[in-house]
Amino acid sequence: MIVKELTVPKRILALEALLRRLEEGSPDWHRVKEDLAKRWAGYYGELSLDYYLQMLPEKEYLVLHDLRLGLSGSFFQIDLLVLHAHFALILEVKNILGTLVFDKQFSQMIRTQDEKEEGFPDPIAQAEHHKKQLARWLAERSIPLPVESLVVISKPSTVLKANSPAISRTVIHSHRLLGKIEDLSGRYQQALLDARELRKTSRLLIKHHTPEKIDILSRMRVSRENVRMGVHCGGCGHIPVIRVYGTWFCPKCGLKDKSAHIAALKDYFLLFGKEITNGGFREFAGVESVHTASNILASSNLVVSGRGKGRKYSAPADWWNG
Repeated sequence: MIVKELTVPKRILALEALLRRLEEGSPDWHRVKEDLAKRWAGYYGELSLDYYLQMLPEKEYLVLHDLRLGLSGSFFQIDLLVLHAHFALILEVKNILGTLVFDKQFSQMIRTQDEKEEGFPDPIAQAEHHKKQLARWLAERSIPLPVESLVVISKPSTVLKANSPAISRTVIHSHRLLGKIEDLSGRYQQALLDARELRKTSRLLIKHHTPEKIDILSRMRVSRENVRMGVHCGGCGHIPVIRVYGTWFCPKCGLKDKSAHIAALKDYFLLFGKEITNGGFREFAGVESVHTASNILASSNLVVSGRGKGRKYSAPADWWNG
């Protein structure tokens, strides 16, 4: 049973918001677009494993996507965690095309595609590190589960090569996942948790999940001056659309949309911070009237704090899916 489903990460949403507000073809635009493509690939790679994980017996296995847990003042990230009464299994998911060579001697992964070689951090070492971190996290809470880890390559066309036979035991294509889990259930035959304790452990993990807070402009080295302000058109993407008689009008494609400011507000919160003021909205959306801005903000289902000139607005929780 999938108890923590995969949702589109806020980092991807923030990159999408940033990309549409950069000048197409600029160095910033290319850098953000490349990073966004990699993150979408990772997301879809992880999502594709649900096909197999949903085949596991619901009462025996609990599946958690995308966990970020605190340990000794820092955090570690787990793509996928499979919980069983006998063991816990970390899945490090890679959605990469080409030929992958796992070099144990230098602890690296080399991808060859279109006659070009590219080096990546060793996912086996990453998975092993997360395995040790999770084992410690569980031990600190007196949860006696042994922890295993696998690197799962989600693209069936990806060719895997290694300079050590042992690597084939820890790196697999996704179609081998269920067989590997079955092998683990045969190896670990002692039940260490009952059904209630297993569910309690999953709830504890979800409770301690801490989403990453990202200053996307700083992370992507983009100056605020290079970010286009204004409400964007939901049809053609043009920025800015114009406020005309209670609606937003796109001068490029002619689309009229009364709620176009909602998407713009989401962009603002993703890019610039969790709160916005009347003045901040007017500057961002290109609205001159304080009264008009107040009406728009009041009708946008935002969370309001403060009064008068100190009033601030933030996004409701249901605007984000993860």
